[in-house]
Amino acid sequence: MHPGAVTLLASLVACSSSMLEAVKLLRTYARSQEVVAIVGPSGSGKSHLARVLHALSDRPGQLAEVSAGELSDSLAHDQLFGHERGAFTGALLRRHGLFAEAGLGTVLLDDFHLLDRTGQAMLLRVLDAGMYRPLGSDRQVPAQARVIVGSGRDLDELVREGKLLPDLRYRIGFCAIPLAPLAERRDDIGPLAARFLSDCLSGDACAVVALSPDVLPVFEAAPWPGNVRELRAAIRLAHLKAVADRETTIRFEHLPIHLQIGLKYDARSDRATKMRLVAWALWRSGDRVEHAAELIGAHRNTVSALRLELRAREQATAAPNAACPDVQTDAVQQEAS
Repeated sequence: MHPGAVTLLASLVACSSSMLEAVKLLRTYARSQEVVAIVGPSGSGKSHLARVLHALSDRPGQLAEVSAGELSDSLAHDQLFGHERGAFTGALLRRHGLFAEAGLGTVLLDDFHLLDRTGQAMLLRVLDAGMYRPLGSDRQVPAQARVIVGSGRDLDELVREGKLLPDLRYRIGFCAIPLAPLAERRDDIGPLAARFLSDCLSGDACAVVALSPDVLPVFEAAPWPGNVRELRAAIRLAHLKAVADRETTIRFEHLPIHLQIGLKYDARSDRATKMRLVAWALWRSGDRVEHAAELIGAHRNTVSALRLELRAREQATAAPNAACPDVQTDAVQQEAS
């Protein structure tokens, strides 16, 4: 394996069961020629996973990235496939598009759910024919790059809403890697926080080397709507505050204000806060109701009732991903990202 691939793979935090499954699928799909869809909420690490996938593929070309949100209606063809000199007014030089830039490597089309119908039709033609034509050219060019799409929306939902061409859906997403929100990957939060803190240390005269014992439980219980991206930003801010205070440990008061939440059950809290706190306590206690109740100072009957509601919600939202084939290879746990 190329040293760069080893480094990128080692940069992944895969402690939670869902991330271990993602790593397993990553290794399974790495050397295939198939289109891979990485599906997860914003900030969950789709782009990083795509870079690891490209590195593991050992493809001789480079990784060329673009967000679908950057592809304008009138210029999408030019951005993806390029143009010849003189193809239109002002085209004084030949331009290589994204597929030519990638060569034998990988094209990453991020924010795929933002791709409009025109762009979808162009991508479908390339995936079907394996060829494209630059603007102003009279010849077809082989599309040799492997395609990875990153989507913040479920592909089948996009089809149902009329936002994704069904034919394009049939060409992508059968090799899919789902990424869960960070709040559902609590086992990853501690190692991620440690990795991000380590990233802050380079070149600091006053090194903040640890999190105080009361900080990690707060991180574990937080909702993280911004996912991994938000956690990284929170660590960076807390690090700056700790350095300013000449501390070597990040303390509770260094956290962003919105994270300075109590970990004690309050019957006056809104429903979402109660559910989140009980979910954390059950996770931290190994799903033991008595222990979870002690952790947050709640009555065991309250925890037990909310536990039943949490399980009912999980069962209602759990659905098998038909686009993901059953994979039998062993998952390899990697530390950090």
